[in-house]
Amino acid sequence: MQRVVAALTRRDRPVQFCFVDQAAERLPALVAELATTGVTHVVVLPWLLQLGKHLREDIPRAIAATFLSTPEVAVALADPLGFDETLVQLAERRVAEAQLSVAKLSAAQVFATKVSAAQHESAQLGSGTATTPGSVTVHLVGAGPGDPGMVTVRARELIATCDCLIYDRLVAPELLALVPAKAERHEVGKTGWGPGRGQADINQLIVACGRRFRRVVRLKGGDPLVFGRGGEELAALAEAGLPAEVVPGVTSALGAAAALQLPLTLRRSASTLAFATGHGCVDGHVPDFKALAGIDTLALYMGLRQLPELCASLIAHGRPATTPACAIEWATRPNQRVVECTLADLAQRVQEAGLASPTLVVVGEVVRERIRVAAVRAAVDSEATQET
Repeated sequence: MQRVVAALTRRDRPVQFCFVDQAAERLPALVAELATTGVTHVVVLPWLLQLGKHLREDIPRAIAATFLSTPEVAVALADPLGFDETLVQLAERRVAEAQLSVAKLSAAQVFATKVSAAQHESAQLGSGTATTPGSVTVHLVGAGPGDPGMVTVRARELIATCDCLIYDRLVAPELLALVPAKAERHEVGKTGWGPGRGQADINQLIVACGRRFRRVVRLKGGDPLVFGRGGEELAALAEAGLPAEVVPGVTSALGAAAALQLPLTLRRSASTLAFATGHGCVDGHVPDFKALAGIDTLALYMGLRQLPELCASLIAHGRPATTPACAIEWATRPNQRVVECTLADLAQRVQEAGLASPTLVVVGEVVRERIRVAAVRAAVDSEATQET
């Protein structure tokens, strides 16, 4: 590393490109050292010594940390299927120098063949060039409830190698830090009932990008198919003849339940569970409050604005006013806030606390159980503290 820094800082023979072999855990320190030499762009090329392990969890995490701690250096994760030929030759030389086993060498040769094929495909497709519908793929990816750690390995891999990203406002900044610097970005999220792009316009954008790029990621908070308009976007892609993949995410109700240690079902008192939207669909559909009032545990999405009406309607259709309920703002995030009370008091307590979107509401006896278990844990912790 000292030789690299020395070479980069020489003024008589400036270096425009260099190849540094470094362990993934050393990446943040490496980029910090390179920043002192005036380096402005770093591309991380994951080694493929074992097929299928080039995007391990530690690599995207290290890149995200580096991006945040060294803002003056643009850090990107290279797609192993889109390597430059020079990098491929350097990789082959490293393999030969290391005198790898025949099996590993064969794996590297297979990889080089895949790279060549991918480069040929890339030349045919071309980023930003119109393509035939069958040659591209759009990925509807769930970004989870907010905590960047609650996403799948597949989601991180796609985010880190996409050509184009279309994302909502609730996506964690840590996930956006994984996006390659050269990728085209489109932010299409709304703020509650505030201004934003309509779904028809978003569908058109997804189709247009799907025809231009090889890998388009439509990144959506929670799960794409749970109140995420994923069904409408899949229909638009099907009508356009574009192939699609859905990568599931942790939906808000499950993320909030995990963060609060709130059981959504209980063997003796909560055997039914329903997810419902808090506002009517675009066709004026009104939730079946009679049916919802009879569900043991009810999770209400996007119901903050209509919370007084929702609580009143559930009570009017037979739900006891004393039913335990809670509202969770920014579930799983460091700024998470919770209001717990009865169903009758929930709307007023939420207003007094100033909770804003995104807020999830859970109604049912499971909330009482969470409060009971939390009190037990607090009492045990208090006794342990006194004993010490």
